[in-house]
Amino acid sequence: MTRPLTLTTLTLACFSILTCSVDLAADEAVFAVQSEAPPRTNPIRQSLVESSAPTPAPNPAKTQDATSETEQDILLTESSIDAAIDSIKDSDALDESKKASVLERLQTAKKWIRERADVKKRIQQYQLDIEGAAERVKQAKAQLKKAQAIEPITIPQNASVEFCEEQLKEAQDRLKKAQARLTSREEEAKGERKADLAKIAVDTRQRLEKVKQQLAQSAGEDASAEAQNARRREMRARIALLQDQLDLYSVEIRRFDALVELLPLQRDIAKREKVALEKHVADIQAIVASKRAKESERLAQAARREAENAHPNLRELAERNTVLAERHQELATRMTAILAENTSLVKRIDALKNASRKASDSVEKASHSTTVGLMLQKQRSELPDTHACYQRIYFVENELPAVHLEEMAYAEEASSLVDLKIAADKVLSEMTSAPDDPHQQLLESTALSLLTTQRDLLYKLEKDLKEYVNRLTKLEIGNRQLIRQTNDFSTFIDEHVLWIRSADRFGKAELAATGEGLTEILSTRAWLSLARHSGLDAFRHPWAAGLVFGAVVALIVFHARLRRRISKLCTTKSYTAGLRYSPTIQAIFLTAIASAEWPVLAYFFGVQMSRGVDASAFALAAGPAIRYVATMLFLSAFIRELCRKGGVAEIYFNWPAHGNKIARRETWWLAILGLPLAGIVVFTSLYQDGKWDDSLGRIAFVLGMFVLAGYTHTMMRAKDGVLQEAISRSPASWLNFVRRLLLVLGIGISLSLAVLAYVGFYYSAQQLAIKLQASLGMALGVVIFHALITRWFLVKRRGLAMQQIKERQQLKESGEEHTAGPPVPMDQGPDLSAIHNQLQLLLRHAVTVGVLVSMWLIWADVLPALKVLDRVEFWRKSVQVVEDRENADGIVQAEKVWVDVPTTLRHGLLAGLLLLATLALGKNLPALLEITALKKLPLDRGGRHAISVISQYVIAITGVLLAGRVLNITWSSIQWLVAGMTVGLGFGLQEIFANFVSGLILLFERPIRVGDIITLGDVTGTVTDIRIRATTVTNWDRKELIVPNRELITGRLLNWTLTDTTNRIVINLGLAYDTNVPEAREIILKAVRDHENVLADPGPNVTFEGFGDSCLNFVVRAYVASMDVRLSTVHELHLRIHEELQQRGIEIPFMQVDMNVRQLPETALANPPLPVKHPQRPDAA
Repeated sequence: MTRPLTLTTLTLACFSILTCSVDLAADEAVFAVQSEAPPRTNPIRQSLVESSAPTPAPNPAKTQDATSETEQDILLTESSIDAAIDSIKDSDALDESKKASVLERLQTAKKWIRERADVKKRIQQYQLDIEGAAERVKQAKAQLKKAQAIEPITIPQNASVEFCEEQLKEAQDRLKKAQARLTSREEEAKGERKADLAKIAVDTRQRLEKVKQQLAQSAGEDASAEAQNARRREMRARIALLQDQLDLYSVEIRRFDALVELLPLQRDIAKREKVALEKHVADIQAIVASKRAKESERLAQAARREAENAHPNLRELAERNTVLAERHQELATRMTAILAENTSLVKRIDALKNASRKASDSVEKASHSTTVGLMLQKQRSELPDTHACYQRIYFVENELPAVHLEEMAYAEEASSLVDLKIAADKVLSEMTSAPDDPHQQLLESTALSLLTTQRDLLYKLEKDLKEYVNRLTKLEIGNRQLIRQTNDFSTFIDEHVLWIRSADRFGKAELAATGEGLTEILSTRAWLSLARHSGLDAFRHPWAAGLVFGAVVALIVFHARLRRRISKLCTTKSYTAGLRYSPTIQAIFLTAIASAEWPVLAYFFGVQMSRGVDASAFALAAGPAIRYVATMLFLSAFIRELCRKGGVAEIYFNWPAHGNKIARRETWWLAILGLPLAGIVVFTSLYQDGKWDDSLGRIAFVLGMFVLAGYTHTMMRAKDGVLQEAISRSPASWLNFVRRLLLVLGIGISLSLAVLAYVGFYYSAQQLAIKLQASLGMALGVVIFHALITRWFLVKRRGLAMQQIKERQQLKESGEEHTAGPPVPMDQGPDLSAIHNQLQLLLRHAVTVGVLVSMWLIWADVLPALKVLDRVEFWRKSVQVVEDRENADGIVQAEKVWVDVPTTLRHGLLAGLLLLATLALGKNLPALLEITALKKLPLDRGGRHAISVISQYVIAITGVLLAGRVLNITWSSIQWLVAGMTVGLGFGLQEIFANFVSGLILLFERPIRVGDIITLGDVTGTVTDIRIRATTVTNWDRKELIVPNRELITGRLLNWTLTDTTNRIVINLGLAYDTNVPEAREIILKAVRDHENVLADPGPNVTFEGFGDSCLNFVVRAYVASMDVRLSTVHELHLRIHEELQQRGIEIPFMQVDMNVRQLPETALANPPLPVKHPQRPDAA
């Protein structure tokens, strides 16, 4: 055994050395040939990108090149790569990193060799297809002539349900393969692959040339021989693969040319096979459902018979079997219904996919055809209703948890019946019969039989519930697919339908049809028939008709009274004196009721016209038209009643009277001229599938747009317009710009829609007009909403002002306001003017955001320009989501998959809007909180301010998080960046971060609050504001001191009003030495106690503190309730003490200084000074 092993080892070693030597020699030969001869060109591959040319004569260089490449192909085999890999693994000449690099290159070369083998197989298969194309065409035609597309599968009549289910699974697998085959055949029949092959070949040739250039370059002086050899093997394998791919593309083009007749036949065969298999699967499903229903019915009947004939002691067990059997029968019925629903869903999804594919092809090939536009309109109207799909998804989401719980209960119950003998003994032990009962053995066998039946039923129920869950999951997936397919198709239609003509240019034919339509509409017989039908329908529903007619009569009778009531609510007296908001709401409500009399009657007639099974086509079209006109009539009447002289708009909304008059007049003319035209447009679009829609309807639409343009001009003109009075007060205000913008847009859009309708884009003009109408309605709602909220702000402001006036009056009456002494900063309550300005700014921001969002919702589905925003991508992020996927066994399971979620320009704009809204809301929310909620809470000024600031922080953080969420920026993606920035900013902006954290501590811990009086160093003042970085303190001179928050936390300060506003007053005074000390103390103490601001607890105190130079020193200590009265109390106590002491003759001495002069100058003795008389004190006797 030793010698053969040695010979084998030596043989393998010699073979490896020889292989390496041959490879190196071949590589050197290749480099020599490539440096001397041009690269090899294949005529077939060159024909893909170049024009055909005469074949050049062969030369020795090319022969040598071909010989070299043949040798390379022999060496580039998978076995030679494996031998090289084994040699590298066993080698000790390379370190681990270099060995790994060499092995990676060899593995890549092995991968290219395997792919090359697959390419060669495909080339051979394509060549066989080319050679046998004619014969296969004959076979395909013969196969299409066969009566049956597939071999029928017969199921015996007595086959079990399990056998039928196996046959169903096999048929479904065949159907899946047939569907995949049909998809592949349809793609081949389109020939799109052939058009792309030329581009693919050019790209492949470029990559081939690039790899050849890399092969010609040196691998580097530091590269080892093994690394260079592995590099050459990898690149030569890659070159061989790319060359064979070029051959494949050329053969594939020839195959398409050869199979140009066969591919449509194969597509038809695949389609025929798919249809036959679908029918076959449906038949087997029906058989399975029938057998399952029969079996469940049989089991249910057997269980009922057993329950009826069971022994009384076993009847409960038999009845349980009956319940299980009936549940089995119920599940069979449900599964049959859901199976039919799933089958219908699959068909609807396939039909929608085919329609989408057909529409895409039609738009691509004939995008400007009127027929394509009409087709897209029809498909748009026939799209499935996704609301029903969402309802079914909701049903599945609620049903699945209950089914899972039921399945677990059945499984637990079945587990207790594993040993039937033990279960039977347990049942018998619970009976009340005697042990020597002669029927005991019969009871045991019956119980055992019932338990066996129960276990079988439980097993069947477990299986049925699993299948039920599977079908419910497929139902949910199918509905979601239908929703997604519907939304995608709807998006595709919306992106193209507006840019395709829906009619020809208006001409003589349309003009003739217009006259015919007018004749039909104005026909007296049609309207008499319509009135008769409406009357008969009203008699069929007398209660509804009586209620409507009664309401209309009541509105007509009490119309004058309603107007008087509105005028009474809008009187100047009620407006100025009443500080309530309810009169505004009442007036608006009554205005709407006063506007509804004739619109309600017209709407009722419109409903009656289109009701009933015997309604004519004229009635079915006239009913919706009249209902639409009635709705627009109500809006116009509401605007006119709103703008009536002395009405809601003038009194409560403060709109200019001249503008209200113009609005009433022009809205009346718009209703007179525009509503009949609008009714004609609606009528013609519905009458006999749009018989006169492109003629009479289009003329009415164009005229209606001209009327709307005229209405816009009269309303928004510079002279005598609705905004003239407001603009005249402030010519440079933004209202003038808004007026010009509305004027240009209103006239421009109306005339543009008229032109679009005239030239043939009538459907596009209609859709845009619908959105324009919705935008105008939204604008009207926004204007009224703004006026109502402004009125509410005004009422609240007046209420707060009145409350402040009452509080000041109470303070004045109680004597707590004093004018003596320096001014003390006090809590004056909220600044109403600032609050009002902030609320107005907040309202403007809210209205702006609401208008932008509303405009987006209104116009997004008809303006493809908004859809284009999703095409501008900023970045993509991989996220893990849970998707339902079907495994090989046909069971749908939830799997976590990674998907790329794009962040587009739309996300950026939405994030920007969120940040702007956050900024506006955070800046103006405190005013709204102050006027609505905080004033009702038992909080002081500091507490209200803390809540306002914290709410600003919460809004800012929430807005940033939401914006990041919209941009797909999560914490996991930026946590390391944030950590690094935090460390860097922590060192660079240490003080700012310290102040920020200190500000948070101040807001939450509240050692100082807004309104507190503090002493910081040598400054005493009131805290007026606490912000992120610093706190503002206003001293007694009304000067504001900005203090960093860090100093307030880390430093020492005195808060006079932190927990108790009580503070002490200290007064120092001196009395003459001849004063009676006890008497003087009592006089001073009584004067202090009698003051109304001095507290009794703790009480005042007067002490004799010591002997001064010229007086006896006394100190008065007293306490007052707050700092607000400190200065005035000190002033008044000084006055009282001075008056009391003066009345009692007690002297308050002043300091006396004795000067001793030892020697005077001679000039002073020569000129003595004149005597000076000192004024005598009034208290000197």
